[in-house]
Amino acid sequence: MGSDRTKEIILLIDSIIWIVAGIVWIIFASQILTFMTNVSRIDRVHIHMTRIFGLFLIYTGLTNYLMNKDKQLTLEQIKEMNKIFLSRIILSTFILIMQLIVQLTSNDWNNNQIYFGMIPLILSMIIPIIGITVGDKSLS
Repeated sequence: MGSDRTKEIILLIDSIIWIVAGIVWIIFASQILTFMTNVSRIDRVHIHMTRIFGLFLIYTGLTNYLMNKDKQLTLEQIKEMNKIFLSRIILSTFILIMQLIVQLTSNDWNNNQIYFGMIPLILSMIIPIIGITVGDKSLS
């Protein structure tokens, strides 16, 4: 059962990371946009959408935490966690591909987007990969 507790801890760490990242995106919206883009004039719509993205990150982390806290894990719940981890890896891969396409086809993003957008996304994929590899690995 220790490795099952490890899955729980990994999901908690994942939730905390997403919540903190969301708070950063809300507080530093203008600075993040200036840092990552070549857009000459960042207006209130840009800042609003960036803050909405920050709220989405917080929502993702908080929902993940609330769904998995204080549970005695059954085999079915462990399988569900593995499905969550796998879906996160797949969706993050799609996001990364979309980021690469935009980076290669648009002049609106600068190279800082690679360091502040793509590399953290790749690093965030490590958590679900570890989550799948510890303990029970079954999906069904």
